[in-house]
Amino acid sequence: MGWSEVVIDESSLRNNVRLIRERASGRKVFAVIKSNAYGHGMVDCARIIKKEGVENFAVATIDEAVELREKVDCNSVLLIGGFVKKEVEEIFGRRVTPVVSNFEQLSYIGEFFRGKIIDRPFEIHLEFDTGMGRTGFLPSEVVRVKELIKGMSFLKVTGIMSHFSVADYMDEDSISYTNRQIEIFKGITRYFPGVVRHISNSAGLLFHNALFDAVRVGIAIYGGIKYPGLREVMHVRTRLVEIKEVPENWFISYGRTYKTEKRKRIGIASCGYSLGLWRRFYPGLEVVVRDRRVPVVGVICMDLFVVDLDKVPDADIGDYVYIMGGKSERISVFELAEKAQTVTYEIFCALGDYCKRNRIVVEDLSAI
Repeated sequence: MGWSEVVIDESSLRNNVRLIRERASGRKVFAVIKSNAYGHGMVDCARIIKKEGVENFAVATIDEAVELREKVDCNSVLLIGGFVKKEVEEIFGRRVTPVVSNFEQLSYIGEFFRGKIIDRPFEIHLEFDTGMGRTGFLPSEVVRVKELIKGMSFLKVTGIMSHFSVADYMDEDSISYTNRQIEIFKGITRYFPGVVRHISNSAGLLFHNALFDAVRVGIAIYGGIKYPGLREVMHVRTRLVEIKEVPENWFISYGRTYKTEKRKRIGIASCGYSLGLWRRFYPGLEVVVRDRRVPVVGVICMDLFVVDLDKVPDADIGDYVYIMGGKSERISVFELAEKAQTVTYEIFCALGDYCKRNRIVVEDLSAI
């Protein structure tokens, strides 16, 4: 186990869940904890989220669903990432609610239940593609889907879902597109009265009037979308493993991209691109040492990077280096996403989950 650590601020996570529940106004909340809770730690986060009264979760794979069922006592586990034929038995055996999004999946389920005697029908949700262009039945297929389901007495449709593609874009054309998705979804759900309807992701919940009966919230839980009151949950830190002085005109790291202009005190930190700290963050990347921002000098290596410690003369080997988060001086996930020209989701997943590492859950970050 290396020096890098993901620190989960439990108080911020609970704050975000409370805000989401308030915004949802009594509607069912599915907490999306797929991809190891976007790198935050699926099991740890699920246990904390449950403390705030949310017991319905959404995952991407059957492996995630099985782990969740084994380690967290929760209400429902919604499998939203698709499934193949060989996974059907485990899905229903583990009390997982699959999202069915194509006719092949209906065929797999029908074949599995053929000739079986069951006490009660098994629950499924149906997904329709209202404009995301990803998984889901097309709107034109709704009648065919309903007729097929009628002949499957072993199934009970308890939910209808879709997914927004540009709900987090606030330009006029994107808002119009989102509203169009909402109207298409309304038309589809009329074919399935009495079921739980959900289309809103985090942006749909926070920025649009499309709550229906339930919401599926991911990135907002972790503070990776800008909205008043939300707080970033993840802090990523490593340690200084070496400190030394190098002379003037000394090259730092691979490629000789950085050369000192004077004698300089540098620190070597134990993290690199194998742990999600991509080379493309450089140049311009800053980290926090002893509550002071310092620049990274030289390209980022596989397991190490170099920082300029001239402004932190009291830095010592073993000191924390905050790549994201921190105490009073902080590196924001939004800052890192802008540097890498990507989205906060990718930053969380990269820094949080590239490899196994120590994971700490704390309530008071002033204590670390």
